Amino acid sequence: MKIELRPIVYKDWDILLDWANDISTRRNSINQHMISEKEHLKYIQRVLNSDDINVYILEVDGIPVATIRDSLHENFIELSYNVSSHHRGKRLSVLLMDVYLYGRSGNFLCRIKNQNKPSISMVKRCGFKLDKEVNGLGYYVLKRQ
Repeated sequence: MKIELRPIVYKDWDILLDWANDISTRRNSINQHMISEKEHLKYIQRVLNSDDINVYILEVDGIPVATIRDSLHENFIELSYNVSSHHRGKRLSVLLMDVYLYGRSGNFLCRIKNQNKPSISMVKRCGFKLDKEVNGLGYYVLKRQ
């Protein structure tokens, strides 16, 4: 099995938009509105030109299966992630997080809706601890030196 976490490129926009607009993804996202193609293309351009936001795609045997974004949030690297609806239930979110965190240090943050039990379970499995709860969101933190 070949596993690769690679930075996105512009041509990934369509698969990322499909994943982002998945019904389950929207329900568990902080911002729940459906994303238009125009809005998404602007976002992709902003990410590709940014020094503060990185988006990666996890590929397994050359097949895109998940994505993870990091961005600076106060003193943390905030992470947001999504597994393709076609590949959920295979523990790929744990693989995604493990591959992303491999060799990295810093303070990481995941903001997760309290009802998103699978995501909460995954971050806990990866070593994140609940720091606080605000307005229905759990702030899960991982500090790595």
